[in-house]
Amino acid sequence: MGETRIDAQHQALFEAAGKMLKAIEEEHPEAVLQETLAFLRRYTLRHFATEEAILQEAGFSDLSAHRALHGVLSTGFVELEVRAAKAGVQTMAIPIQSFIQQVLSHIQGDDANYIPFLGGEMRSLPSNHDGLSMGYPTLDEDHRSFLGILNSLQDASREGRSDTELPGLLEALVTHSREHFNREEMLMDLVDYPGRVEHAKAHRFLLRAMEDQLSRSRGGERGLGARTVELLNGYLRDHLARLDLAIVPYLQSLGRKTGL
Repeated sequence: MGETRIDAQHQALFEAAGKMLKAIEEEHPEAVLQETLAFLRRYTLRHFATEEAILQEAGFSDLSAHRALHGVLSTGFVELEVRAAKAGVQTMAIPIQSFIQQVLSHIQGDDANYIPFLGGEMRSLPSNHDGLSMGYPTLDEDHRSFLGILNSLQDASREGRSDTELPGLLEALVTHSREHFNREEMLMDLVDYPGRVEHAKAHRFLLRAMEDQLSRSRGGERGLGARTVELLNGYLRDHLARLDLAIVPYLQSLGRKTGL
């Protein structure tokens, strides 16, 4: 985001959110789930306060609106924790997962508004596929195509063409992603990859995020370009560089190729 304290807190918040979602998925004891949720709520609210202080010090012109978004999320988080304390975290699993995704979407979307103000720059997408090869031609070509569409989207955003070109680029990205995810999941099923369930869930989450942006763009919402690039760039760094490349050592350990 261009501010080291905010960037560090965002990274820590994403990690804490991941631990919460994993704890729910693995059905940890209720006491552990309650403690994990409480920690995530405390850290999220502390981050909001820190971010607002930094933006106020910098004289951010839209601070009131941004603070209002924080207020809604903070109130929602506290209410969710109270409900979970009564009904149980596992019982509230779906609302909790949905709310966490809402908080992360706020970071990846709304927080992009203050990047230029703080003097930061939109994170550049990788210009090529160097260092991201899985060693499977079809999947590697999919990733190159994915990066190509994202780079076209970033160019359109930087050059002020995103409002007119975003729907078409997002539609191409959604179509391509559906096909790629199917191929990747077929590979994971074929080799009985132990992380395939978590990986497939990440695919669905990413696809929903892209479909949501596409729906908003088709509905005529303007100014989505920068937010969409920041959001998808965040997913790209996490998903492609972490989840996808994690498959490679497992495939190598099998000592065989699948032909995909």
